[in-house]
Amino acid sequence: MEQYGLDLLEPCEPTEICEVETFEASCGRGLRTLKQILPGEVVLADKPVLPPCADADEFAAAASSLWTELTPEEQMRLMALRWRSNSAPPAQAGPGLVVPATGRLRGIASFNGMAVVKLVMKPSALKTLEAQPCNGVAVYLNGSMLNHSCFPTVNRLPFSSCLVVRASRDLFLGEELVCAYTEVRAPFYIRQAELESTWAFRCCCWRCLLEERVWAAAPEADRVARSAWRRFERRRKDGTCSEEELRELVNSTADSTKTALAEFLVAIQDRTDLLPAEVLQERGFQRYQAACQCTAADVRALDLTGNTPTHKSTDDLLAFYRLLLASFWAAPAFELAFGLQESQRYEEAHQLWLAVRNVTAELLPFSPSHTAAATEASLSAMAAESVAWEEHVQESVRICCGTYGSGAWLRLAAGRLEHLASPTRMGLDGAYGARLEACLEPRDDMQKLAELFRSSIGGMRCKLRTAHPGWDCTTVHM
Repeated sequence: MEQYGLDLLEPCEPTEICEVETFEASCGRGLRTLKQILPGEVVLADKPVLPPCADADEFAAAASSLWTELTPEEQMRLMALRWRSNSAPPAQAGPGLVVPATGRLRGIASFNGMAVVKLVMKPSALKTLEAQPCNGVAVYLNGSMLNHSCFPTVNRLPFSSCLVVRASRDLFLGEELVCAYTEVRAPFYIRQAELESTWAFRCCCWRCLLEERVWAAAPEADRVARSAWRRFERRRKDGTCSEEELRELVNSTADSTKTALAEFLVAIQDRTDLLPAEVLQERGFQRYQAACQCTAADVRALDLTGNTPTHKSTDDLLAFYRLLLASFWAAPAFELAFGLQESQRYEEAHQLWLAVRNVTAELLPFSPSHTAAATEASLSAMAAESVAWEEHVQESVRICCGTYGSGAWLRLAAGRLEHLASPTRMGLDGAYGARLEACLEPRDDMQKLAELFRSSIGGMRCKLRTAHPGWDCTTVHM
């Protein structure tokens, strides 16, 4: 496994990487690239200024007690971080700064601290990385310069020993790196409320501006979508959302999104000002610009499977539709896909996971969410014995490598693979294992994966624990 992959879950001393520089962005200081970066490449590896703390109060206490152990540069850079809603960076001070007030240090941690990621197992037995405040909070001096966008260009993984920032899209020389401070698979007004309440600013990224205009062009569709989202949030909070209701929410939000897109395209034929200059000038919007020449009839012909586009503009239209689906549709679709999987309707689950994967790829490529959806799609294809399961496995491995680095796929999927190998689920014989080995990259961990499939279900757990003693390979039945 590479140095900046899942090995960082264990105590280690990774080498720092800094392929970025600080500059004055439109919304304050930010980070931009020093060279062209490809998706999946590590652009920043930044150690925390202090070991992760339980919360902002503990960080303030630790910073006060360890202040003299920080270098003068670390002191100045820490003090230059935002610490309250109306704070401005202080003037540059010389070495020997006095210990700052506890309230200021607490504010620095509150505004800039990142919840540390840990490996968690989902009910489906698939593992993923999740950042939760209960895992600890860390402040990274370079990483704190990352600005927010609801259309992020990088994926950040705050490990306890190092913040790893990977490009999630192609980045040009001098392009700003932006990440998501909050869950961006939510409606724009929900995102804005979260950002205002937590970080005291309103997002003005091109996605927010565009999305607001799209839904404003279709008031009735907007009303229906907002109502569906309120129901989904209420049911999710109570844990009482049935499959029937989830299915209705998924269908309703997909239809509302399609209606809003169709009405928006009709409206912009008469009102070009519906596409503000701030949107048109953004490189991220260029992917969807040709879609604005499509008609409402083109929108009605769209299919989430992606089979309908026949020329460039409708291909861009499908991408535009998927971007909008990420707001109201993606979250309930995720929940429904899990439910279908748990009830062992693998073929139906597989089709929905493919749609979720494609929508997530539009907004959050090479992210934990993208990896989870792609892996679930591939494993449900295997469970359904789909003829194209090898293609889906290869795609999920590619996405996983771009998110976490090489060698992570087996570690994340081991529990699900053990479960799939049960003779009561599907017959995985030697030929099946050989096909799996052939469709994956020829690395040691992939060869071990094929060996696991060739073994019996009884021997699989033993092999996993022998090969990787730290793994928790307990089967979680769906």
